[in-house]
Amino acid sequence: MFPKDEDGQVLKMLWKNGADFTQPQEVDFYIACDNEASLQATLTILNQHEFQVEGFYDEDEDDWYCTVQVTMMLEHAPIVAMQQRLNELVQPFDAYSDGWGVMVD
Repeated sequence: MFPKDEDGQVLKMLWKNGADFTQPQEVDFYIACDNEASLQATLTILNQHEFQVEGFYDEDEDDWYCTVQVTMMLEHAPIVAMQQRLNELVQPFDAYSDGWGVMVD
């Protein structure tokens, strides 16, 4: 039912944990950034493309990152396509798509 790649494994875990696959979900995509300037440029380009984004700095790990929230069905191909689109937008700013997740009630 689920592809045997990392995204397929996340979908399988969500299925087992009771995620609703019949309705669109708020999917959080994580974007890792090289530094603060990378984060600011990433937030700017994603805002220009009308994504809902929020930036963060993790002092413990010294990591800069942002989340991009997209309402979508929990389907493999669209999730993979969204990660590829995000990568295309942010790679010029020393950032990359670093996974995704969904909150399960």
